[in-house]
Amino acid sequence: MAQNGTFPILNPYTPLAFLTPQVADTTSLYRYVVVGSLSVMIWDLLQAFPEDYRVIFRQKFSCKTIIFVVARIFTVAFFAMAAVFGTAQLQKCNLTNKVTWALYIVAHLATSLLLYSRLCTLFHKNYIVIGAFAFGLIFVIGGGITSVFATTGDNIGPTNYCILYVTGSYLWVTTMTEFAFDTSICGILIWKLDTISKEEHVGQKSVLQKVVQDGRLYLL
Repeated sequence: MAQNGTFPILNPYTPLAFLTPQVADTTSLYRYVVVGSLSVMIWDLLQAFPEDYRVIFRQKFSCKTIIFVVARIFTVAFFAMAAVFGTAQLQKCNLTNKVTWALYIVAHLATSLLLYSRLCTLFHKNYIVIGAFAFGLIFVIGGGITSVFATTGDNIGPTNYCILYVTGSYLWVTTMTEFAFDTSICGILIWKLDTISKEEHVGQKSVLQKVVQDGRLYLL
């Protein structure tokens, strides 16, 4: 400790030194979240590898299989790119940010389509439910596309580390719309499968297995 009671700045060029305390705390939290989320995705991918292999190679190949593979790949790619954006030294922060959001759009759309296809199967000929969630899916797609233009990436001071800035005030509307759609479709699927399990005297464990069969990453 210095004689005047203050701590010496050992590295004045550390990236967080160029940010306000509040922004520095938010940036640090962002890094922890994306790295932790990437770890969960990799763990889930490894744990579910035998089942994923069966779904991809042992069952009849269909459009749903393609969507499942796309959801898997792009979800992991999104979190990997987000982790790179938050921790690595980059020169083109804004370009990296746009690529990250593009990966998110594809991943979220693919996982949404997986659960929507499950909903169409369970609510066959219930055109009100199918139409309502189809309308919601359109909003989710549109909101995801606009989110690319609601943020920008920039370098932190003179360093090559990146920081994310929200430039569009409408981003919170997009986030709430996606959250409402996600919660609704997961909730109604669980309710429907629970109802079927009671009618067919199927155990609760089988219900959960049916839910996560096509949308494990989505629910996470």
